Amino acid sequence: MDQSIKNHFQAALVFLLEKEGRGAQIRLAREKDIDRGYLNAIIQGRKSGSEHVRGQIADYFHLPYEEMLALGRRLLEAPDRAGEVWSGLERRGMTDILGTPADPKSAGGGAHDSPRISQTIQKAIVILESDTEYRYRLADLIDTFHRELTARKESAVLRVEVEDLKERIALLEKKLADDQKDKGS
Repeated sequence: MDQSIKNHFQAALVFLLEKEGRGAQIRLAREKDIDRGYLNAIIQGRKSGSEHVRGQIADYFHLPYEEMLALGRRLLEAPDRAGEVWSGLERRGMTDILGTPADPKSAGGGAHDSPRISQTIQKAIVILESDTEYRYRLADLIDTFHRELTARKESAVLRVEVEDLKERIALLEKKLADDQKDKGS
């Protein structure tokens, strides 16, 4: 593995764990079923972590893996400007990855008191079981987000299939050209 990838990932991981606050490492290990010693070795830079585990960690922070690497790169390029990097994420609406409102005027505190997914699910269940208009609005939102997520996954699969087809067409065209050349000889 490229050493810079390891360093970028580690920098982003340390930064995000610090932003999430006390107990973040334990929550991450528990939620993603990662051995705590192994996770600590990744955090300390003693291990790079398998690609699967790094993907799980990025998923925990609701970040695409590539975005996590980009964050780490920005942090390493300007370690004294970490606050500016964080502000940049806020402007792009990325701080919701830690449950912190992207709009500072929004209600709530920082990442320390952010609800985790299980708490959010419990709250959603209470709303969905209520006999209020919010129940229907939340159900509609969930349906909309689910359709979007499904469409994105399908789109990614289709992109891979299109690339595969392009490669196969190129191979067939080359074979056809070679066959025509052989016939002409």
